[in-house]
Amino acid sequence: MKVEKRHWDSTSTREEIIKRIREQTGHTGLAPAFYAAKNTFQEDALACWQAHNRSITCSDWCTDKKRLTPDTAAERKAAGLPRYRSSKDVYLCHFCPVANAVRRAAYDKTA
Repeated sequence: MKVEKRHWDSTSTREEIIKRIREQTGHTGLAPAFYAAKNTFQEDALACWQAHNRSITCSDWCTDKKRLTPDTAAERKAAGLPRYRSSKDVYLCHFCPVANAVRRAAYDKTA
């Protein structure tokens, strides 16, 4: 499909285009909110990578400040639930453009 840039740049128009595509093609896949969150993480990771001079050797790689956790502390406390703990840590770094290169370098060191 071809969409003029001015239409795609308009948030409301873009959402309507996506809605129509989903209706006409029969939705398969995950909910749009998933893709919106994923895109946000990728954009944030790209900005972080650029802030670190586009390096593969990042001093912030998988540090606590890059850990992604939900901001639900107040809601959990109000509901009488314990603090959030994840069984698997997810970091902004996992969405970085060089994540595979970093993983490959770590693998090569252990192999």
